Amino acid sequence: MTIYSASDFATALLGTSVIGLSFAGLLVYPDLLLADVIDEDETIVGARREGMYFGINGFMVRFGVTLQGLTTSAVLLTSGYVSSPGAEVVQPASAVLGIRAMITLVPFLASMLAIWGLQHYPLHSGKLQAVRVKTKKLRVT
Repeated sequence: MTIYSASDFATALLGTSVIGLSFAGLLVYPDLLLADVIDEDETIVGARREGMYFGINGFMVRFGVTLQGLTTSAVLLTSGYVSSPGAEVVQPASAVLGIRAMITLVPFLASMLAIWGLQHYPLHSGKLQAVRVKTKKLRVT
């Protein structure tokens, strides 16, 4: 069995399902964090600035798509991928390994970077509860 591969369809389906369920949580989590950041900002500034934060969030999402394209082209170029429209081409082993790394290793490294960032996220536990209490008081007044 080669690295980065499933030996049969059932293994691939199982692996994809586990990763897919985890990825669904990662897609929702940034919006939850953004709401907390907006609430904390309101307690500091005294005004709601959701538009600014969602604008920056939108930019970061678009920037991520740009990075995906750059990563794809870099991996395909450096791995020796052969592009030949309309013809069946046998890809070299390096291209196959590059594509496998791109769909496994790159997302894994990005996930590790995200986990590292979340470990340094300052709004949790007592601080988050204090922000929520303060926000609630601002809305009552």
